[in-house]
Amino acid sequence: MKSYSLKELQQFIQQVLALNFEQAVWINVEIGQASQSRGHFYLQLIQKDEAGEDLIAEARANIWSSQARKIQEKLGTQLPLKDLLEAGNAIKMLVEVSYHARFGLSLNVLDISQEHSLGLLAKQRQETLNKLIAEKLLDKNKQLELPKIPQHIAVLSSSTAAGFADFKDQLQNNPYGYAFQMDFYQVAVQGKNVREDILHALKAIMSSLYRPDLIIILRGGGSKLDLMAFDDYLLCEAIAHTDCPVLAAVGHETDESVLDLVAHTSVKTPTAAADFLIERLAEFESELIQLETAIQLACINQLKNRSLELQHIDAQLKSLTLLNIQQKTAELDRISLHLKSHYKSIIDKRFFELERIEAELSLLNPVFLLEKGYSFASTAEGKIIKSVEETQEGQNLIYHFKDGKLYSTITKIQKND
Repeated sequence: MKSYSLKELQQFIQQVLALNFEQAVWINVEIGQASQSRGHFYLQLIQKDEAGEDLIAEARANIWSSQARKIQEKLGTQLPLKDLLEAGNAIKMLVEVSYHARFGLSLNVLDISQEHSLGLLAKQRQETLNKLIAEKLLDKNKQLELPKIPQHIAVLSSSTAAGFADFKDQLQNNPYGYAFQMDFYQVAVQGKNVREDILHALKAIMSSLYRPDLIIILRGGGSKLDLMAFDDYLLCEAIAHTDCPVLAAVGHETDESVLDLVAHTSVKTPTAAADFLIERLAEFESELIQLETAIQLACINQLKNRSLELQHIDAQLKSLTLLNIQQKTAELDRISLHLKSHYKSIIDKRFFELERIEAELSLLNPVFLLEKGYSFASTAEGKIIKSVEETQEGQNLIYHFKDGKLYSTITKIQKND
């Protein structure tokens, strides 16, 4: 009996598939599981029996990023490809069949039929989205300004929900010690009463005297069936018209409801909602710290600049003072020289005058006359006799000569006629 190697068998299967599926084929499938990475989509395609209970067929499929972009352009912005590929959706797609010796059968998706049924859940969700987009309500709540420090919050949740307990614990035990005022509104987070309870709570909040900074709707995951209530049009319409920013935290990592899209901000879990609030306050505190640091640096720089300016002014004053002193010193030197010259001239003139006077006086000096042979008489008391009228007989007189004195007594006085 003839036998084949595993590789030969794989090659045979590849040849059979290549011969029988030369062109891409359209297939009707249901999305069992979908994931996305770097623009590529990785799908698990399934087919169930007529009762919808047991799997009768399963295959892997890929949509490469380049092909995904083409498909998205065809679908349009109102129908995101990732929404179309949610688990449970029934889709008609054009696939290229390939077989790999190691990885087995694989389908490369080339196109998706938009007209094919998306499944009840996907259709309802898409209709809600389309209506919100048409009425320009999808981004209305996003246009509201979210306070920098949302500390007064209104929480819509069930008191028995694990997500609410996680949110409350995370918020109260935050590492920064931030305090929050929380107004709690008991609402159903699954089942038929979700819409009615949330609409009633929103009405109560909007009619309250002190409105909160932020409304938070908490749930914390669940099955797709459980989350259908948050795809309700009337509920999402009310959220869009609410005059207060709404934070949605109703799903988990892989789910996204219409409420997530219409809310001001959406996070995956209640814990993430608490982190959002804490981080927002932490960012604001950080901004304040940075502002304080900036003010301090600005003050330091101002002080440095003013100090440099004062040093510059001080240097200028010293330079100007020194220059002024030098100018005044030069001026004083000039005045001093002028005064010296002026007073020297005056002194010289006075000296010449004194010499002249001295010469004149020397001519009048009795010594000068005595040297010429003249003499003069004086009393014993030193009074110079200028006239015979000043004498009398018997009076003692002294006669002064250049070489001595002559003492005599008047015996006779003769006056000129």
